[in-house]
Amino acid sequence: RNCHFEEESTDFRAISETLSEKGFINYYGLQRFGRGGGEVSTDAIGRALLSGNFEGACSMILDPRPEESNKSIAAARTIWKETGDPSKALEAFPYRCSAERAILQHFAKSGHSRDYPGAIACINRELRLMYVHAVQSLWWNAGASKRAQLFGVEKCVVGDLVMDEVSGNIQVVTLETLNNYSIFDVVIPIMGHATQMWPQNDLGVFMKSLLEV
Repeated sequence: RNCHFEEESTDFRAISETLSEKGFINYYGLQRFGRGGGEVSTDAIGRALLSGNFEGACSMILDPRPEESNKSIAAARTIWKETGDPSKALEAFPYRCSAERAILQHFAKSGHSRDYPGAIACINRELRLMYVHAVQSLWWNAGASKRAQLFGVEKCVVGDLVMDEVSGNIQVVTLETLNNYSIFDVVIPIMGHATQMWPQNDLGVFMKSLLEV
């Protein structure tokens, strides 16, 4: 905002003008997915939860991770992997590792049993939802990329979903209403169990197929 460029900065000026006129796809960033630092991606845990693989989700949360940057956490993961003793591992995990500690506390309280669904349920609700939201965000990113691949980013097409500026309602673009909307009106749904409206074109077919993976 309010940037001023020298005459020789023509390339940057052109990029700035393009962004101002055409905008950009506002993807969910890498932070949403927990990438980097040897971390297991948040969306991978979310996919395990959505598929009912609670044992797999617990393993991804607790087990050693390649290139773990924090030595104390890496040591705690090793203790868990080598001993399988939740009490010993619980002593080693720092308090800020809330998901790991919640799972281990449940294992310890239940007599060192492996009640995986119960252990996942002990993780605070906000964090559990974060795992699922990461999957939804990944799907949204995929949908946004697919729409650009199928139809470009210049204009609205028949079957797109658009938001009415006045009412806030979502509508499907028809041939009769096509000229009433621009690319800036197009919206892509956040996919979930309550999703009721889908793009009525090849993008909708693609997005529904993501749910089957």
